Amino acid sequence: MALELSDIYLASIITTIVINLEIANYFLYLYFRHRRQKLGLNKILLAYGIFFNTVSFSYIFMALNSFYIKDPLQSEIFDKIQDLPVLIGVAIFLVPFLTESFKKIMNPILTKIVAIVSLFPPIVLIIFPASSAVYHFFLLTEIIPIIFFIVLQLRLIKLTKGGIRRRIALFFVGMVIASIGIVMSGESMSRVFFGDLAGLFRIVGYAITNTGLLIFFVGLFRFPAFLEFDWEKNLLNLYIIDDKGKSALYACDFSVIMDKKNLNEQDVTPPKKTQDLFSSGIVGIDSIYAAITNSKSERIGKIEHSDSIILLEYGDEPIQFITYALVARKEMISIRFFLKSVKKKFQNTYQNILVSLDKLRDEVELVFSSFDYDIVELLEN
Repeated sequence: MALELSDIYLASIITTIVINLEIANYFLYLYFRHRRQKLGLNKILLAYGIFFNTVSFSYIFMALNSFYIKDPLQSEIFDKIQDLPVLIGVAIFLVPFLTESFKKIMNPILTKIVAIVSLFPPIVLIIFPASSAVYHFFLLTEIIPIIFFIVLQLRLIKLTKGGIRRRIALFFVGMVIASIGIVMSGESMSRVFFGDLAGLFRIVGYAITNTGLLIFFVGLFRFPAFLEFDWEKNLLNLYIIDDKGKSALYACDFSVIMDKKNLNEQDVTPPKKTQDLFSSGIVGIDSIYAAITNSKSERIGKIEHSDSIILLEYGDEPIQFITYALVARKEMISIRFFLKSVKKKFQNTYQNILVSLDKLRDEVELVFSSFDYDIVELLEN
């Protein structure tokens, strides 16, 4: 049996639906994965997840209307239903940007105005038919949230750094390409500009849409936690301490790393020797030990120290004798998250060595010095 153009068209829509659902649910997975850390900016992952899910439902209703609904009255109902999820999704997408965490990205008053404007089309669609002039008039107001979305992406690219910046740039490129495909695959648009070839160009439009969505997914895959802006500027020193031997296994001066223009450089200048850091840094190892040992009932999580703060994490069994002390200018959720990431990385890398640490007392500096590059990688990502 010869392959009909309509079969290719249906397959194209189904592919678009599947990719949208994959992106949507992966966003939701990333959001819930870091939810316990209470990272405010991670709400943007929830917003994206909800939005892509609503887009998927719109495509599902459109496919049903195009291929399976024959009754004119039912078709008119589906015309309305297929637009409603994505219009509601646009309004929902803007909700997280009304919170305190996003003030630095976009002006809160402007965000509220755009959010209110985005509510007009779905409300009007519920009241009026999708084919009415009133609905088409209010549909034009969707240009405002679209412009807002473009500006938002550009602002995020400007404010973020390293791996997250590159990934958001891929989001932007992917969405631009997908948007071109969506315009081409629109029924009325393709009919006006392509006439008898409208069916073929709609298929091409879906191919372009799916290409853009796949680029978007490349940027999304293994997306790191979305930390607060400029959190790394508050980092001062890191100490990884062996409680049993009362000595430092590793120390890092973040000013050395932060002075580098590019965190990807592999010739990162080694920090000062561990003992020098403890004697010349903001806080010495004796202060950390004193604070830890004074708390006999439970292990403390932080130490207030004049104009800085020391955040503490402790090793898991069987290396619970390792203490991770991060000195920062102020306490931030993102800095605590970073310290936990340091702990996880250090344990995964050196656990087999740490259980036999007594045999390496004279070689500690040499063994753990390569952790500099792991710190650089964690900051980058």
